[in-house]
Amino acid sequence: HRDLFRDPGDRSVMDDYQFDELIYALHKVVRQGLKPMIKTGAVPLKYSTEPEIGGFGVNVRPPDDFDIYYNYMKALAERVVAEFGIEEVITWSWGVLTEYENKTWWSVDDDPGLSKIAYFKLYDYTVAALEEVIGADNLVVGAHGMVCHPGLWDERDFIDHVARGTNYKTGKMGTQIDFLSASYYDNKPGK
Repeated sequence: HRDLFRDPGDRSVMDDYQFDELIYALHKVVRQGLKPMIKTGAVPLKYSTEPEIGGFGVNVRPPDDFDIYYNYMKALAERVVAEFGIEEVITWSWGVLTEYENKTWWSVDDDPGLSKIAYFKLYDYTVAALEEVIGADNLVVGAHGMVCHPGLWDERDFIDHVARGTNYKTGKMGTQIDFLSASYYDNKPGK
């Protein structure tokens, strides 16, 4: 996992952001003429009272305070824009988690309802933070569902939420989404 802080274990300080390793990696990508896709959503360990390590070695639990997570995402976007400029950053895309309905990568006590609502909140707060810095018209953001196997909850509920649900951060109807991606696995190469 990559908790981007000076001291990832110090829960008394929630804003000791340290984005240098990510910025370094992004420079490598941009120097090659490529456009980054930044996947967010791995909640820092210190943002969850009872973090739980799941697939990919990341915390699968939501933050205790979504406003603190919002500030983290906003600070990340501000740092990226300060480093690369808004004209470059608007050519990138952003995603919120991988396989959001996969209980080994995102879960609240293996409870489908609680896990789903926590993801809706994570998505809404992340998008709001990115929109504030990058601008809704400039932002390309989406989500990645498992889809290939039944998940902890039905990914169609997420589509309904972003289309006509109440945004947990803004209170308005819906949340920006520009793409949906899905996992696909071969049983063996070519089959």
